[in-house]
Amino acid sequence: MAAEEHVATEAKDSSKAAEEEPKTEAALDADQLREQGTNKYKAKEYEAAIELYTRSLELNPNEHRCYSNRCAAYCTLKNNLDQALADAEKCVELMPSWAKGYLRVCEALKLMKRAGEAKPWLEKGMEVVSAEDRDSLDKNLKEVPKWEFMEILRGTWHGKVNEVLGGYDQEMEFLENDTEVRVDVLGRSIVGRYWVDVSHDPIHLNIQVPNQGCPPGMPPPPLVPYIARIDDVGLHLCCPYLKMSRPEEFTGPGYVLMKAGAMAQDDGSEVANLGYREKVIKCAQELLKAMPDRQLADVSQSDSEDAAGEKIMAQVRFESSMFSVQRQFGEALVKEVLGLVRPNSLPAELEGVEEIRQLGEKMKQCGLVEEECQPKAAAISAPSGPPPASAPPKDSPLFDTNQRGAEAAAPASGDAAESASSSCSVMVGGVFLSAAAIAAVAFMLSRKK
Repeated sequence: MAAEEHVATEAKDSSKAAEEEPKTEAALDADQLREQGTNKYKAKEYEAAIELYTRSLELNPNEHRCYSNRCAAYCTLKNNLDQALADAEKCVELMPSWAKGYLRVCEALKLMKRAGEAKPWLEKGMEVVSAEDRDSLDKNLKEVPKWEFMEILRGTWHGKVNEVLGGYDQEMEFLENDTEVRVDVLGRSIVGRYWVDVSHDPIHLNIQVPNQGCPPGMPPPPLVPYIARIDDVGLHLCCPYLKMSRPEEFTGPGYVLMKAGAMAQDDGSEVANLGYREKVIKCAQELLKAMPDRQLADVSQSDSEDAAGEKIMAQVRFESSMFSVQRQFGEALVKEVLGLVRPNSLPAELEGVEEIRQLGEKMKQCGLVEEECQPKAAAISAPSGPPPASAPPKDSPLFDTNQRGAEAAAPASGDAAESASSSCSVMVGGVFLSAAAIAAVAFMLSRKK
């Protein structure tokens, strides 16, 4: 029951009591002030309500409902929580058989991030309140373990996923409202939803990250089923890999250890003091490491789930590597270096740089440039025509709208440097959006089913 409903109910209880018992003049004034406070509370004028409840208690310090109402106002404002808890405890002291007093104690302790202390209060209330009021206390009692876990989970965590999933850094912030999580991965920040079930060991954690730019009417993305544990080392998470069944142990490619706090930002200091030639050579070396050893294959309808999942993982690993290079050197330099692979494009100061030649050869090998070294407009081509049943649909995180547009407008001729820039912007811009690479596989499998 919401705090406003509690206060409204208490106002009715007060009117009934006023009819049954004769009141002194001071008590009548105290009741009037409390009713005025309740009216202010309903109008969301919480500070004014607190002042009226305080004046009422000065005239009648034994009115348990007034302590309950003032506690509710403090809790709504989320300030002076020590006083809110004191009011709730005083309410229980004055009327130990009244269930709302115990709920007020519970509410204040949750806001104070001391949810575990609510358990003995709720257990005490279960022994003395009426049978019809025990359900609300029992419901809250069962929620205490979840509240304790959520208190520790809230806030920001960072970690590096397994190299099999791309080896990228990710950041998660579990927000105060207990339903939303902000996920930062590969340069994108998305707010999704999460659900926790602490009745299992290990704890079940489901995360749902929306697909940005998804056309209206499309089904929501599937929940990614994690297991979670928090200890002195950090937040242990494990998501499924290739299969959508929830893991049972914190092992395998889906496992990641998250540390408290935000992930470190690359300040570019490693390359900031290098000269132009040195920057180009170092960037080319990193791009060579990022390039796949063979051409990335599209998912086909005949692929098994394992084969389809591995093809998607290969693409994610490539995108993750490209994002790391871009973050280190900047998008402009990465574009420039990719454009240098075409023949006769090297300025005099870069003549003879072996890394540029090797980069061009490797880009041919993995299908990112044509044999005549004309860079493709799309680094990873999306399947043409309607996607097969087992392929990730074009509204999934794996297909960026810029990628689709660049593919459709791929120039057959023209300035090769512009083509290279177009290619690079697709490669470094069409990054993976989910909390973990498995989200793409989850989407694919759900559509296939």
